[in-house]
Amino acid sequence: MGQRSQTFAIAKVVPYGETKAYYRCVAAWHHQWCYGILPLLASRRFMTLLEQRENAEIVLDELRRLQGQYGRQESQDTPRIPRVPCSYISFLIGSAWNVDINDPFKSYFHRASFQGSLLPADMLSGEGDNNEGITVIDVTNPSKPAYCFVKLDESRILSAAQYAREYYANTNDNEPKALIRDAIDALDGIDMVTLDMLAEAWPTEYEAPGTPEPPIAEDSSSCSTPESPVPSLFDLALGAAVEQGLATGDTSGLESVVWMPEKGSMIKAALLKQNPFPDTGLSLLAQVIAQESRSEHKVDLRNFSVNTDQLLSVLSDPSITIRTLNLSGNANITGDTIRKVLTARPTLICLVLLNTSVRDEGLKELIITEPKLFYHMQDLIHPFLLNQVESDTDKASSYPNVFLFISNASFGADGIPVASLPFLNPPKIVQGLTDALVSYVAMPKFSIPSPSMCYFFPRVAFSSAVRSVTREWSERYVSTFPQESLGALEGEGWCFALKICDLHNAAAGEDYADDPENSASQRVARTVLKSASEERNAAHASEESHTNAPLSTSIHSMIYDLEDFLEVMISEGRPAPTAAAVGRLRRVLKLMKSRRGVRLMEEKDIKPFIEETQRKASRLAAFRHWYEGGA
Repeated sequence: MGQRSQTFAIAKVVPYGETKAYYRCVAAWHHQWCYGILPLLASRRFMTLLEQRENAEIVLDELRRLQGQYGRQESQDTPRIPRVPCSYISFLIGSAWNVDINDPFKSYFHRASFQGSLLPADMLSGEGDNNEGITVIDVTNPSKPAYCFVKLDESRILSAAQYAREYYANTNDNEPKALIRDAIDALDGIDMVTLDMLAEAWPTEYEAPGTPEPPIAEDSSSCSTPESPVPSLFDLALGAAVEQGLATGDTSGLESVVWMPEKGSMIKAALLKQNPFPDTGLSLLAQVIAQESRSEHKVDLRNFSVNTDQLLSVLSDPSITIRTLNLSGNANITGDTIRKVLTARPTLICLVLLNTSVRDEGLKELIITEPKLFYHMQDLIHPFLLNQVESDTDKASSYPNVFLFISNASFGADGIPVASLPFLNPPKIVQGLTDALVSYVAMPKFSIPSPSMCYFFPRVAFSSAVRSVTREWSERYVSTFPQESLGALEGEGWCFALKICDLHNAAAGEDYADDPENSASQRVARTVLKSASEERNAAHASEESHTNAPLSTSIHSMIYDLEDFLEVMISEGRPAPTAAAVGRLRRVLKLMKSRRGVRLMEEKDIKPFIEETQRKASRLAAFRHWYEGGA
């Protein structure tokens, strides 16, 4: 049952043992009900995410790690690509295809889990269970993606207009013409994926027409430094002056030039060429950093070859506020560097560590053993925290949970609505809770699909970096890859629990008397749980969490409302959310009470909640085991 469709992300990748890049599939996704304008809308959402500068940087790093590692699809004698080689790209696809809360009053949810929707990257494009054709998007250059829809039975490429025209000409769907037009217009001007590109990605399914392939930009992106115009004589002299100053050890004359419009970036470009980085350039680089961080408090040291001591030196000025630090592309950066940087700069909220020497194991150990270093951290961008565990499908998380959101709905075989976070950052948690709950109060009470039916939704809701008031949800920075750990129910960190079921109508629990119309059925509860046992928390932090692990029901817990929770967070030295952000969440919670009958859980509710979750998690694990042929 369904109107099934698959989505494929393709990119130029150099195969193992070769030097030329070819198109290949790097991510594949299944959607059970994707028809009409839905694939058009999802494609636009996905490409909007790709075009965000911060997201594009992560996408390009995932593609970089594929280069030269795996054979082409038809090769039998070369390393085979993993089932999910690009977790982050897959996450973006799933976020775009399964969820839209840009306008909470017009939210869209698809009932599916992340793990249950993933498809192997080396599959054929026509191998999936399909009714509605496929979508293919070229992510080689995230700032300029290309797309096409393919009618599989004819291997025919369709534009957005062609796809919509053919679909509505052959069905009885009565979608308003204005909505169809808007969906088509949203993809107007976007380049098309060609048949040559499909033939390169799936040579056994498609035949190139023999026409020359259009030129493809090689790994360009909006993350790259923009090309400069032809330099003036002054600019050339400035570059030479930097070289001379580094050679003589006297850059004092250049430090005043840093503050001149556009000259600071030119001096920075000259310093970037230095490898190894000379100590004589530290004073000048410190001035560049001071100038760069003035407005947005961001420092970009990508591809600089500074070592740990040099880095600490240029970051040492206490008068400079730095909130975001990008150290990607520096092989000198190690786990010890991170510890020292966060000690020196404890209020950093975003640290970007792509293509460095920081190993997964070392980063995990640092997060576990020195958690106070990360009290202000909202986003730590490193492959370890942006990757779906694939080696063991029962393994739910690669890191210990510190905060869990769980919606204890009527779980199906596809998953549990849950999101587990590695850092307990109040501003990010307040925003995530607001995003996760606002649709419950904005949508009609009886809605299909609802947020509680979308097992993947909590992970999407908590994946966004903290947004400014001017940044749309659709243009969010997807900075976190929430996992599926249930460790909080065994004392591992905190938990926000929402008891609600499909159609926003509860299946079990106590009546809520303040909602007389639905008092027999409207049973929704929320709670924040924290284990009183630090020993249990420490023990679980050193182990991997599993969805099928036995869940304790004897754990001692305390219940906090929003104000009490934030008070504890601030008393521990964590940053406070803005008053506006707290106000938004408080209004959402009040509306959940008035419109949905929400009440704060009582102590007597906790054990049944955990036991019910345990039963459903066990059933889910048993189903997965059976489905994978293990039983």
